Amino acid sequence: MKITSPWVWGATGSAADMTITDWNGIKVGKGKIRRMTNPNSTAQQVTRKKRRLIGRMYEGLGAFVQVSVEKKVVGQSKFSQLLKQVNQFVTVANNLVVTATYTAFPYSIGTLDPAPASDTTTYTNNNVTVEVAPSNAITADNTDELYLVEFNRETGVSKVYATGQTRPTSAPLTITYTPLTSGAGTRYVYVVYVSANQTKSSNTTCVGEYTIS
Repeated sequence: MKITSPWVWGATGSAADMTITDWNGIKVGKGKIRRMTNPNSTAQQVTRKKRRLIGRMYEGLGAFVQVSVEKKVVGQSKFSQLLKQVNQFVTVANNLVVTATYTAFPYSIGTLDPAPASDTTTYTNNNVTVEVAPSNAITADNTDELYLVEFNRETGVSKVYATGQTRPTSAPLTITYTPLTSGAGTRYVYVVYVSANQTKSSNTTCVGEYTIS
């Protein structure tokens, strides 16, 4: 609260629930919180459970988040920009059980053309095979780099794989790799394109899932 009354203009310090101080050359009064809200309310628990799952899904991606989200809001971090989008894909039931729409989960948000939804993932002989269908690129030279993201639903671990391949535009591209995450469980595989100068990305496209028993 800005203070304009001349009789307190020279005052500083605290009295009761009010602290008078200077802020950017302006005399202001700040109130103290007398009663804290319940940190263990249902709403608080729901938020914490959602954040915990989201954090697990992005575990280990680190620098990838910095190149996979186009920053559109001044002063907002790329992870914060992403967090605004991912909340809608995580739900918490009345019994505080968390579920997520994994196939639609956005590991990347951007303006480049995404991979077609017709892409496929298969798991045979301990290898994962992803077939990426051709698609147009916004960049004229079609040099968008192809990344794969794998999320292990049971362990909550995500890994990113820079394939070294560029966007296919005329014929399908087949990529074979060993599982990125360890342990048993169902994995969801996503395709993301990032521009060669790493300033733009595509939206995430889930290209299937596989399970290791």
